[in-house]
Amino acid sequence: LGDAGQAWLFTTAAVESVPWTFVRVARAEMARMLDGRTVIESGVLSTYRRSVRTWTLLGFRITDSRPMGLKGEMFHRLELRRT
Repeated sequence: LGDAGQAWLFTTAAVESVPWTFVRVARAEMARMLDGRTVIESGVLSTYRRSVRTWTLLGFRITDSRPMGLKGEMFHRLELRRT
């Protein structure tokens, strides 16, 4: 199955009322995910600046954007490695 896990992050407007609680809980979940994996990967649309910032706050390394998908939209690859 491999050492890489895939993270997906869905939120609602309710997260905005408790942003640091959300970040704290999400970081704990990422740490739990890394218990069974070497790396967690994902991707984010490069123009979705708020999401890019959130992934950064969670500790992910953000790569330069590159075209992906049928329309060639620009996406960043996200990576969080176990230390």
